[in-house]
Amino acid sequence: MSLVCSVQSLALVAIFLPGPAGAAPASVRQSDDPVVARVNGVALHASDAPGGLVSAAVDAQLLLAACKKAHRWPSAVAVKKALDARFEHAVDPGADLHTSGPAPNGHARATAGRAERAVRVRLCTEAMLGPEDEAAVSDDEAAAWYEAHKARFTTPEAPLGRLFEIDVLGASDPAALEAARSHLATLLAAGPGAADADGQGPFGAGAAERSRPIKADDPAWGRRLALLAPGAVTEPERAGATFIAILRLPDQPAHGRPLAVVRADVDRGVRQERRNAARRALLSHLRDAGRVEVVGARTLD
Repeated sequence: MSLVCSVQSLALVAIFLPGPAGAAPASVRQSDDPVVARVNGVALHASDAPGGLVSAAVDAQLLLAACKKAHRWPSAVAVKKALDARFEHAVDPGADLHTSGPAPNGHARATAGRAERAVRVRLCTEAMLGPEDEAAVSDDEAAAWYEAHKARFTTPEAPLGRLFEIDVLGASDPAALEAARSHLATLLAAGPGAADADGQGPFGAGAAERSRPIKADDPAWGRRLALLAPGAVTEPERAGATFIAILRLPDQPAHGRPLAVVRADVDRGVRQERRNAARRALLSHLRDAGRVEVVGARTLD
């Protein structure tokens, strides 16, 4: 049974939690909002655990209580600063919501309190964990983390191709249409020059004859490209006053950036994993030391 959840999950769930630091007033709770757990005597309701995340709600409540007991409760100034960074127009947690302007309704009060509480969860987590671990990352640690997360630094292979276009001179003249189609077919048959990545070769930068690279995510031609086999080209076809053809280039293997190039990112990843491990240990300790009662058939999985 997992005893932990990430800080992101804690912050997400904490905006719905009850208690003195930004809880939704009892008047705005639904009458059908049953108690799902009690943590050191504090009742958690179903609305405090959206999606049934009772485990995350319990962990958040334990964390806030421990932070307060350890005298590490974030100040109103710190909360205000964090809220300002989170919202363009932050709610001042130290202000009386009824002192100026129209009185906010119950939903607005609850939303403001939940936002403040989410910030307190994050700040309390940082305070309880202490400073970031800046210890050097060894070469062995970096290599192991790089291998475990290699996909992050690898660009997967994707279909690449070129779109060739020839403008039709005299769009209503059957002979001109056939001449344009035939000319495009001849140029494509000329060989690799027609597919030069820099646009040189039979297809230059002129207005009448053009080529450009396309990828699988091209909104107009990507699906057609993906259906072609590597090296295949479509038959010239008319598109308005232009004849077009699509060539799929040979597939390129997936490209991975070596560890030496991404070492700074890898070191940050190692330190983040250290932080996550410390967070898991903290939450596990709080679970063991706290009094948690789950109501009904619910579990803390």
